[in-house]
Amino acid sequence: NSVVVSEPGNALFNVYLGEFLTQRGELSEALKYLNNANTINGDLGIEFLARSQLFLSQGLAASAESVIKPSVDLPLPSVGHYVDRSEILAFFGQYGLALSDIDQALRINPNRALTFSSRAGTYAMMGQFALAISDLTSAIKNEPADPVYRLRRGVLYHLLNKAQSAADDFETALSLGAKLVPLPVERHPSYFAVYSPPDQG
Repeated sequence: NSVVVSEPGNALFNVYLGEFLTQRGELSEALKYLNNANTINGDLGIEFLARSQLFLSQGLAASAESVIKPSVDLPLPSVGHYVDRSEILAFFGQYGLALSDIDQALRINPNRALTFSSRAGTYAMMGQFALAISDLTSAIKNEPADPVYRLRRGVLYHLLNKAQSAADDFETALSLGAKLVPLPVERHPSYFAVYSPPDQG
């Protein structure tokens, strides 16, 4: 029998409601539902992830880190959740754990461009630019019409002083509808923040 997640006594119901309320900015209410979920099931990976995201949204980095680390051995329900946890782990410098989550995400779906792009971000934080470029190339192969991956790879080529490769990626991204908006590099050490994503409006 399938699990009914709409029942208030179900842990997943409480997590999903907590996530929804976090997105709405109702953080105190969100935390109540995440606490409910933890009381019902204290080993639910998605609850730890949602709680960490909530703390990060409040600027409580230490609390977010203390929550996410114990969750690394807990399974998650989807590729997107593994990628989300990976990005939080990378943010806290837990690169090995972050890469393990991305590996799991790729085992579930080996063709998702966002997963390759996320791992590229982790590699870039580690200074492994060649691996980051390789992953962004994979992302481009899977979603060639999305200019964001061209922008990100172009930034890496720029950092490696490969001017022509960077220019080629930026020109292609522009032709795909991207708008380049340079930002102060010293304020954004992570490569993917040097240029804004295309305007979706």
